[in-house]
Amino acid sequence: MVDLQDFAERIAATLTTTTERWIVDPDTVGSSWYRNITTGTGEENEFALHLKLDGHLRVQISPVPPIGRSLSGSRYVYDSGKPMITVNGERSIESIVNDIRRRLLDTARVWWEQNVSDAIMSLEARSKVEMFQQTILTFPRTEFVSGGFSVITGPGYTIRTDGSPHDAPITFSSMPHHQVIQLLDYYHQHILKQGDFSYGR
Repeated sequence: MVDLQDFAERIAATLTTTTERWIVDPDTVGSSWYRNITTGTGEENEFALHLKLDGHLRVQISPVPPIGRSLSGSRYVYDSGKPMITVNGERSIESIVNDIRRRLLDTARVWWEQNVSDAIMSLEARSKVEMFQQTILTFPRTEFVSGGFSVITGPGYTIRTDGSPHDAPITFSSMPHHQVIQLLDYYHQHILKQGDFSYGR
């Protein structure tokens, strides 16, 4: 059976160049079935490769999917259509790295760049929702419920952020006009592209 830790360390060392250093991600060392090797910056959503045992000798290699967040705060991965190669772990590391460079690396970077932009946008959208929620907390409120949904209610208004990345409705029933205008102005500037709103009675 392939010793995945040793395999990943040798792949990372052989991929390393004078301009790009690869290391085994310590967060994945505890697993006997997979490792991530990264370019070592430690930043969220950095480009990395995922090595996964597929039997005793075969190893699947693919880019690590970027991570985004829904408006409710749930994490999800962008992994649709990611490129992948499978190699025999008993081949020489040099020939495997040649395969990675020739058959995967460029395609993986293009795929990752396309998806990481969406992931970053989702993180920014969630950050704006959090800012919006903090603004709401300056108004009189009677309840804040979190669980599947993020719901804030107060005298004359309800704000509900669903699990969908495109849904953040607001309902007003009776609220001072200046507060409604302040809310909608903030909503229009920071949130509107990620959701919609509705008026109550």
